[in-house]
Amino acid sequence: MESMPTPPSPTGRWIHLLVSAVLVAGMQTATASPASAAPGDAMQECRAGQSGSSASWSGDIVGTTKLATTVGGLKPGSVIRITASGSVHNGSWFGQWRGPDGSPGDPGGTASWPAARVNKFALYGKWMRTGETFHAGSDSGCLDYTSVWRRGNHVDDLAVGVNDDVMDDNNGSFRVTVRVWTNPSEVNDGGFERQPGRSLSLGWVGEGTGFKGVDINRGLARVGRNNAFIRTTTGWNAVAQPIKVVPHRRYRMAAFVRTSGNFTGGVYGVRPASGGSAIAHATYGEYAVTRYRPVVLDFDSGSSRSLTVFIGYWAPGVDSWVQIDDVQVWAH
Repeated sequence: MESMPTPPSPTGRWIHLLVSAVLVAGMQTATASPASAAPGDAMQECRAGQSGSSASWSGDIVGTTKLATTVGGLKPGSVIRITASGSVHNGSWFGQWRGPDGSPGDPGGTASWPAARVNKFALYGKWMRTGETFHAGSDSGCLDYTSVWRRGNHVDDLAVGVNDDVMDDNNGSFRVTVRVWTNPSEVNDGGFERQPGRSLSLGWVGEGTGFKGVDINRGLARVGRNNAFIRTTTGWNAVAQPIKVVPHRRYRMAAFVRTSGNFTGGVYGVRPASGGSAIAHATYGEYAVTRYRPVVLDFDSGSSRSLTVFIGYWAPGVDSWVQIDDVQVWAH
């Protein structure tokens, strides 16, 4: 028996997600550079002004740029900071040179402006996942992407532009730097891409007597080649992995799930590595869609130094299945 190729009416409810940050540059004189991060320190590193630990982008946004992509592959746990210098002239007879903060206290206000709530002529940002715009200016401060991620379901890119309703007559440019810090996941092979075969390995284990394993390059993964699956009719079944944590620290678990749509007893969470009841969990039920859905859980590690992360479900007594991908846990 194999994992179902496509769900007729999937119900997704829990998810551990993580997507790695990808650099996409679509402007003039743009450069990108990767680095490394310390666990749980993304926001602290950003506030301290340290170099971007996951990705960075630098380029010129000319006065005629309405919108241009800077970085992609953002994910829950990413922290972004945009800084800018330079000036743009809006080109009219009564125009003037303005810096990245634009015209303070004078928002666009109407739909003809790219960002209606942002200062006129300012540098603005746009979360492509949600379509939301925001004031970037000379310094956006440290922006937590997690809440943005939960509000949308489109591409995880950040774009920037000049907030002007008439672009063609502008002159000058803003020199923009976008830095991204992302906390690493504590889960080993959360995307199941390094699994050598159909059986769970590399830290992943199964719970329960039902059929479970890895779909290898079958076109069923959310991203990449592989995903985990469970298919059964009765009882509790799950995939699980022990992870290391720092005591008394806040963590977030995220993943993607797609189901057969005929059960509501899905559960995901964390429990002591030695066994026992979950210290934090949530349930997932039916979704009237045929795609993977994200699920997220925030928890405190308490006094634990190791925990077991799990995703599973109570089978409904008939054939049922769940596909799982991009399971992640990171400090935040």
